[in-house]
Amino acid sequence: MSLTNPMVVPINGTNYNLARIRQGEYLSEYFYRGSTFELTLIIRHGKEKRNADGVVFDRHNIELTQVVYATSTTPKIVRQAYSVFRNDELDDATNASYLYQGLVDISTDADLGDLIAWIN
Repeated sequence: MSLTNPMVVPINGTNYNLARIRQGEYLSEYFYRGSTFELTLIIRHGKEKRNADGVVFDRHNIELTQVVYATSTTPKIVRQAYSVFRNDELDDATNASYLYQGLVDISTDADLGDLIAWIN
């Protein structure tokens, strides 16, 4: 299975189509440029070096960056969100995905608002 192109990223009720601008070496990069901001989405895959226990971890990273352009009255603003998913290379991918999906599922709008407001 391959990732879609364009990648659709919903933000505040609007879907943005990010075109793939780079692919290879276990990396895909997507980009959208609008009149007031731009979005960059980077997806990376890699393997960590063998640790002291002899375990090698697969590492999957997804990073979304928004750059809001400066105006004559406001400065440039950069926002970034990313997640890293790690699992033993011998782990079953389906079972590992259940944990990752659990993290996604608890990341509700209300919880994210509390998180940004520093509420525990």
